[in-house]
This record gives sequence, C-alpha cells and structure tokens, in this order.
Amino acid sequence: MLVRVLARALRQRSLTRVFITTLLAAALAGPLAGHAFASAEHGDPVALVAREDGLEGARLELRLQRPEWKVLESGEVRPELGGFGPLSIEGLPELPVRRERIALPEGATLVIDDVRVTWDEGSLPGILALARFGSPAPERGSSGFWPAEVALVTSQEGRLRNARFATVEIRPLQVDVASGRYRFARALEIDYRIDGA
Repeated sequence: MLVRVLARALRQRSLTRVFITTLLAAALAGPLAGHAFASAEHGDPVALVAREDGLEGARLELRLQRPEWKVLESGEVRPELGGFGPLSIEGLPELPVRRERIALPEGATLVIDDVRVTWDEGSLPGILALARFGSPAPERGSSGFWPAEVALVTSQEGRLRNARFATVEIRPLQVDVASGRYRFARALEIDYRIDGA
C-alpha cells in the first residue's frame, strides 16, 4: 500500500504527498529498513529493486542521459544533469551529484557490496568551471579520472524525525583534466545491504 501511494505521488510530482509519504516511511523504518526515501528534489532516473541474492538490502538502478555542457559567461563549461545537483569541492570541477537516503534501523550500517557501471566516454568540450566555495579539496593524485568512486556511503547517521538513514552519494561523471577526457555512467547498478539489523 505504502509503495503504491509513493509511486502515485511521484508520478503526480506532488511535493506535499511525497513529503508526507516519506515521513510515514521514516516512521516505519524498522519494517522498511533498507528502502530508499523518495526524494522530491530529483527527477525519476533511479529505480529501487529487490536484490536477487537473498541478502537484506536492495539495488539502486540508474539509467541516465548524457549531461548537457553549459557554457558560462567566463567561457568555462559546467556539466548539467537532470535530477542532479553540483558537487562543490573548492578548487575542483563542479560535477553532477545525487544523494539518496536509505532508511536504517538503530545500530545497523549500510554497506555497498557491488557497483556495476556502463561507461560512455568523450572529450571535454572546454575548460571546466571550478567550485569557488564548498568543502576543502581532498588530497589526490594529479592524473586519472576524478572522482574515483561512482557511489559511496557518505553518512550512516542521518536523522529525519525519529528515523535514521544512511546517505549514498552518486557521482556519475568523472573527468581526467590532464588528458582532456571524461567518462559518464549511463547505467549504474548499486547493490547494498544492511548489517546489524
């Protein structure tokens, strides 16, 4: 029943209905642990499906369109992807990012078991716009694609009312500025499980 109401709310793009349904799902976090919270701020490129291996958890599946390259007044370019916001790390390229919240029971942790990616590659269309504000840049090597991880757990301790959730950050675009190349994850499958439930 809850899943049908949530699906209907998402189809109708009703922010109020999605928010109320999300709170209801959060209140039932024990029985619904491991389910992704609906996120009204994004489009619908993500599907949540049951895992086939029988472990407690699920799979997030994404099917994405290529990013659009917006040319700024400065002449720099910034990739834009529907349903994604900018990853703002000071001094590094602003790339698309999406954060998914997944309900957790008390004392449990979320573990990503496997990430399968279908890549498309291309040449960068210009000089990338860099984030001028945001988190400080992490130490990293000067060559290779960045960011290194396509999907990672960035928090295990999120709270929404009385419900606890983990946050999975999805970064489908990687760039190698030195070689002038990018690669884009047009299809992603992220298998995760809940430990300690």
